[in-house]
Amino acid sequence: MAMAKKLLTEDTWEHIRAEWESDHQVSYTTLSAKYGVGKSTICDRARKGGWEKKVDHLKIFTDANLRADAASTPWPVGSKNPRNPDTSETLKRRAAVDEASEKRANILIKHREEALKFDQLQNATLGLLIRALQTRDTHDWWVAKKAADTLKSQVTVAKLKQEMERGSWGMDIPIDYKAIQEMTDEQLEAIVAGKMHR
Repeated sequence: MAMAKKLLTEDTWEHIRAEWESDHQVSYTTLSAKYGVGKSTICDRARKGGWEKKVDHLKIFTDANLRADAASTPWPVGSKNPRNPDTSETLKRRAAVDEASEKRANILIKHREEALKFDQLQNATLGLLIRALQTRDTHDWWVAKKAADTLKSQVTVAKLKQEMERGSWGMDIPIDYKAIQEMTDEQLEAIVAGKMHR
């Protein structure tokens, strides 16, 4: 079914471009559905405009971690690097990066909440095992064993699910924060541009 032609303002096209270039998960199909414009129209506009994926995984990953930290800790955590105030980015690109960071931060928050729930379940299971040791009752042993087996299965499934989520969102990039803090702005820009070898 062909999509009706929809005229978008240049401002909207700039936002669409920034959103597409700033997040490797965003596709022409996603944008087509979001903005009500044909996928081929977006594709043509991208080709003519020379759009390129300019995903700054390090920035998105770092922002996501900071947001997840802020949401899961009662004390204030880090701030943006004052040496690199991002003056070259447009407001639209910042908004797109913020949106991508927010999505990843929500995943990190969810993973941390799941870890807390599993910690509570582990404590409850240990309580059942201690009770079974104390009572030496067969039924208590059976309940404790079933609880331990169920917990083990749930943790295994959750671990696999979290690994898949982190991988699909590009969040499993190892980061050496100390080394990054010691780098100059030029070195950081070279890494982002893919011009620096390990």
